[in-house]
Amino acid sequence: MLRFFTRLLSPLLTLALLAALPSSVHAFGNPPVTPAAGTPARPPVTLPVDRPATAPPFTPGGQNGSHPTLPAPADVTACVDSNANLNVAWCAVPDATKYSVEVEASYDLGTACGDATEEFSFGTNGTSIEVPISAFAFDFGSGPVAACSLDVKVKGLNPPQPGGSQNNPFTEADQNPIDPTVATCPDVDTAIDPICP
Repeated sequence: MLRFFTRLLSPLLTLALLAALPSSVHAFGNPPVTPAAGTPARPPVTLPVDRPATAPPFTPGGQNGSHPTLPAPADVTACVDSNANLNVAWCAVPDATKYSVEVEASYDLGTACGDATEEFSFGTNGTSIEVPISAFAFDFGSGPVAACSLDVKVKGLNPPQPGGSQNNPFTEADQNPIDPTVATCPDVDTAIDPICP
C-alpha cells in the first residue's frame, strides 16, 4: 500500500515543484543573470565585420585630365627673312596634336639690350610658323619699343579632354639669341630646315 502512495505522490510532487519555479526556467535553458545592484552594465560587444576591399573608381584612359609627357622636339630653328618676319621650324613630336611657340623678346630702354623682356606665345598644329617682327613691339608707357633680341623655344602638346597638365619640355632654337634686324633666312617666308631623326 505504501509503495502505491509513493508512486502516486512522486509525479504530483514533481509537477508542484515545476509550477513553483520562475517561468523563465525551462528544460532547455538557464534563467537570465541579473547583475547585482550597483554593478555597471557591460557595453554590448560588437564583433568586427569583414568587408570586401573596394578598389578606386576606374577612370578610362584620357578621361582623367592628364596625358603622358611628350618628348621635346628633336630640333628647332629660327631666322628672320628679308620681309621682317620671324620664321620658326621644328621636328614633329610623336602624338603631338598642337605646338606651343614661345618667344622671349628683349628691349633696350636706354641703357642696353635686355633692360626689359616680354614673353609672347603662339600656337599651331603644324611644324612651322611665321610671325611679323612688328608683333614684338611693346609699349612700356611712352610708345612702342622694337625688340632688340629674340629667344625662341617650342614644345609639343596633346591637349586632354577636358584640360590637364601640359608640362612638356621645350627645345630652344639653335640660332638663339636672334637679332630681329638682320635677315638670316635662306629665302623670303622660308625657315631653316631643322635636322630631324
